[in-house]
Amino acid sequence: MSFLQKISAKGLFYSILFLVTILNIFQGAFIGLIEDEAYYWVFSQDMAWGYFDHPPLVAVWIKISSFFFGNTEAGVRFFSAISLSLTFIIIWKTLKIEFTKQNVK
Repeated sequence: MSFLQKISAKGLFYSILFLVTILNIFQGAFIGLIEDEAYYWVFSQDMAWGYFDHPPLVAVWIKISSFFFGNTEAGVRFFSAISLSLTFIIIWKTLKIEFTKQNVK
């Protein structure tokens, strides 16, 4: 019996999300920043709520991440990777999708 046949649908869903999160964190640590990420990193260094051209939450995530990882690529992207998986969980639960292997696939 293969691993995919043994695991429950809920376990498969969370395993995939865990794998996606780990891959996002790993790639985020080793790939250079793009222009938007660098822009938000600069904004997070001197945060102010009065800017009208961008929302402050991305800069808040970067600021919090930088406490754990410093001013590195991983520090800029860590909470974005975590937020992606949390968003998938929230959407899944909001839509009340049943945990079946077909739905997870």
